[in-house]
Amino acid sequence: MTLKQSDLHLLAKEFAKDNRTPMWVVRRLVQTPISEIEIEYHTFAKSYTDFLLEQIELQPRGPEWTKVLASRYHAFQPVVGQLLLRVDAKNGDDDFVGHIRVLDSEIIHIEYFENNRTYTS
Repeated sequence: MTLKQSDLHLLAKEFAKDNRTPMWVVRRLVQTPISEIEIEYHTFAKSYTDFLLEQIELQPRGPEWTKVLASRYHAFQPVVGQLLLRVDAKNGDDDFVGHIRVLDSEIIHIEYFENNRTYTS
């Protein structure tokens, strides 16, 4: 399935409704050509959520990173096998990744990195 620029504007509107989304992301999605935004359809396998759970238990990179992994696990475990749309937008060194369930356009998970800090929900 190929996305058009108008699809990117619809995604921006969905993310704008969610107060977890930084405003630079919405501006970036509206102002940037679709060719410069990474968008892909994918599904998560149970093996990925099993891996996350294992890493959460091991805490190999400390408590801060474990919180990031726990957020991913709690977001992705209920949607294993479901079709998601992954949106990745960059703004200099800042990076945003959002996952939307295709079935109902629900925002499943948002994670962004600003000034070398990770924000996730």
